[in-house]
Formats: sequence, structure tokens, C-alpha cells
Amino acid sequence: MKKNSLFIILLILIFSFSSLYAVEIKFKGLVQNWFSYAQDNSNDYSFGFTARRVRLKVVTKFSKKVVGVIQGSWDKQTTGLIDAYLDLKFKPELNLRFGKFTVPASVSTSLTSSGKLDFVERSMFVLQWAKLNGLAGFRTFGVQLSGKLYDKKIYYAFMIGNPETALLFTPSVKSSTYSGQKDIFAGGRIEIFPADGFRVGSYATQSKITTTDIKNTTYGAHLFYVKNGINFKLEFMRGEKNFLSLEKIQKYSGFFLKLGYKISKKVESLVRYDVFTPNDGGFDRFGVKKYNNYTAGINYFFCKHVKFQVNYVIRKENMEEGFTKLNNDIFYVNIQYSF
Repeated sequence: MKKNSLFIILLILIFSFSSLYAVEIKFKGLVQNWFSYAQDNSNDYSFGFTARRVRLKVVTKFSKKVVGVIQGSWDKQTTGLIDAYLDLKFKPELNLRFGKFTVPASVSTSLTSSGKLDFVERSMFVLQWAKLNGLAGFRTFGVQLSGKLYDKKIYYAFMIGNPETALLFTPSVKSSTYSGQKDIFAGGRIEIFPADGFRVGSYATQSKITTTDIKNTTYGAHLFYVKNGINFKLEFMRGEKNFLSLEKIQKYSGFFLKLGYKISKKVESLVRYDVFTPNDGGFDRFGVKKYNNYTAGINYFFCKHVKFQVNYVIRKENMEEGFTKLNNDIFYVNIQYSF
């Protein structure tokens, strides 16, 4: 209820400002309805429908250099505030962003919008990365400097913010004393655009949470080529979750290799191989040492605003001795429309 109220109040404020200052407002929306069919460990299967994503984004242009964004959601029938930030665009080489937004890390996080995903889901290691770092939808609260240099051939971004999205520090004059976190998230990425269609980049992040005595460190890189119907993407990531008081370190890693080709203006076929190692030198609670996912997909672009996606994921795990092999292949259908 509180999240619903907050979103409504923010919308009212936007309309109030628009009437006072005649600002430009644009509404953007996204709906993704899924049908899924999946194996389970009882040697049976399950299937069903869900409204995976329902999004409404309000982009308010106060001037050429000041833009505010608010995005609310009803994902999996749960309301939430996805984005709430203000962009101050001083010049192409220097921009300031403040609020809640995607951290500058893997380009395959929500730096690639959900409506433009090549497959129904992001790769496993990308999804696990956010969870292991305490981020909500790859986002946290903070401030970011970014810009494009050398005739827009180089992009950089650096952010400092909350080490976990849920860790909020809200001192108030109504209180006599205050308590909160003493640490920050720091992350940055750099991208180079050497030729039309090419993107090459890397990132690094670090955060520490004093209350739980956990330090997170990650880094990664990517190479993309998307042009003339060809869709080639390669990305890897490594991370370390250091439980300082326990003197225990969980190291994890992952990568994906993706290749797609547009058969026509409306049809694209794709394949992807992605790997996630949850605990280098060990295994997770399911006894898995390494996840190997093989995905085949077809995208059909019915029109500018409607897209159909069909994916089948063959999942093969390297198991620790003594654990039962998992049955977890997935078949997805995504019906997406946007405006």
C-alpha cells in the first residue's frame, strides 16, 4: 500500500509541475505475459501463465538539460517503484544522475531494457549477480557521473550509492539519535565504440556492509557486434563475496556466448550458451558445481509495439557426488506489447 501511495503521489507532483512550468511529459509502458512449461524433480512437469512485467514509465523533460524519470511496476502481481531519478545534462562529456537507477556494471543487466531482451530471460549469471550483491532489479540508490568522450567513441560512468538497495539511511529531526550504514557501493564501467555495430567494455564494483561484515567485489567485460542482421554478444563476470568475520570467501563466475540472425525484418533466430559457477571449488545447496544452459529462441516482431518470443532452455548441471541430478528444462512463450 505504501508503494502504491508513493507512486500516485509522484505522478500527481509531475502533473502539478507540468501545469506550472509547461514541461514536456512522455509516458512509456511495457507488458510481458508469459506462458511457461517446466520440468520438476518429481519427474513430472508444471505449467502456467503470469504477468511477468507490467511497467509504466513517466519521463518529464523540464528543459534540455534537466530530465526526471519515474517507473512503477506490477511485476508478478506485486507493485513496486523501479526507477526514480533526475538527470542533469551539463554537456555530452558530463552528466549527473541522482536517485534510484541501474548501477553501471554488466551491460546485460537492466542497462539493456527488459523490452529489448534477445531472449525471454537474461543469462543465469547476470540474474544471480544482482542477488549476490543485494541489488533490487540491478538497481540501488545513489549518484552517478557519466559522459561520452572523443566524438562519442568512449563512454564512462561512475556511481556511489547504498551497498544494498534495501539499506536506507533516513535521519530525521523527530529522532534524538540516528543509526544507519557506514559503507557505500562504488562501481564504474567504460565502453569503447571502435566501429559501427561494435561495443567493447568492462566494469568493476565493490561494496561492504558493516552490519553483516560482508564485502562484495565483481568485475567483468563484454564484446558485442550487432549490425546487418547479425547479433553476436559475448560477456563474462567474476565475483567474490567475502564473509569477513567468518574468514570465508565465496567466489563465483559466469559467461555467455550468443549468436542471432535476422531471417527477415520480422523474424530473428538465436542461440545462447551460458554458464554459472556459484561457488568456485565447491557447490551450492543443490549440489551444483556448474550450471550449463543451452537456449534456442525465435523472436517475431509483429509490429513496432508487439513482439512474440519462444524459447527452450536445456539445462545441464555438473553435480557434486552424492546429489541427485536436477530436472529443470524450461519452455517459455512471451507476448510483449509496449508504447
